[in-house]
Formats: sequence, C-alpha cells, structure tokens
Amino acid sequence: MRISLKLSVFAIKKFIVSKKLQAVEITRKILFFKQIFQFKINTKLAKIKFMTINPLKNALETLKKGYKEKPNELERDGLIQRFEYCLELCWKSAKKVLLEKGIQVDVPKNVIRELANIGWINTPEKWLDFIDKRNKASHIYHEKIAEEIFAIIPSFMNEAALLYKVLEKNLK
Repeated sequence: MRISLKLSVFAIKKFIVSKKLQAVEITRKILFFKQIFQFKINTKLAKIKFMTINPLKNALETLKKGYKEKPNELERDGLIQRFEYCLELCWKSAKKVLLEKGIQVDVPKNVIRELANIGWINTPEKWLDFIDKRNKASHIYHEKIAEEIFAIIPSFMNEAALLYKVLEKNLK
C-alpha cells in the first residue's frame, strides 16, 4: 500500500511538473506572439509615419531653407509655390492621421475644423485663411495677391511646424 501511495504521490508530482512545464511553454509562446504582434504594429506605424508625415517634414524644411525676408520676384514666386504644396501636405497628412484615429473627413476646411475640434490646432482661423490664400494663388494671379501670400508664409511656417509635432505625437 505504501509503495502504491508513493507511486501515486510521485505520479501527481510528475503530472504537476509537466503541467508547469506546459504553462511555461505556453507563456513563452504568448510572449513570442506578443513580440511579433508588437513588431507588426511598430512596422505599420513606421510605414504610416514614413508615408504620411515624412514628406511633410521634408517639404517644410525646403520652405524654411528657401525663405528670405526680401526675395526677388522669382524667389518670392518659388516660395509661394512651396507654401502651396506644404499646405496641401499639411491637410492631407492630417487627414491620414485622423483616419488612423478613426475620424473620417473629406476636404481641407473640414480637416482644419476637425483638428480644431479635437484640440490639435489652436488657430483654425489662420489655417482657413491659409487655405483661402492658397486657393487665390492657384486660380488668380495678381501682384497684390502674391504679396499677401508671401506675407503669411512666416506665420504658416510656425503653424505648420506645430501641426507636424502634433501629428508625429499622435502617430506614436
């Protein structure tokens, strides 16, 4: 009887040890799949960041690099062109980041309104003015309009840099 009791205790201990080993193995597998999943998430976020806001960062750098307070007419027109494509990238990048957050918007002014609603920008009136100025530049060309647009570029560069930081933060 003692032998069978010892065997039973031994069998129970062996069973418990095997279950503990199985639990350890399951835990290892869970951690492994968690790492793979996290890697996929990080890869997706890096891809989104690369495709969404890196072009914006590069465009803003070219605008900043080319900016002069007193450019000649050709330089001024080039800066206005850079302003136009930077503004386009701002709202399109914001639209993509908003979509990643589950917020769907369609046109530039609605993107700006939504950014203001969720607190990502504090000056929607400036952004709406930037859009209006860009639309004027694209459809009508007058010296006065060119001067107006050139005058807002420093303000735009500041606002766009702030927006870039917010978009980058919200992609993490």
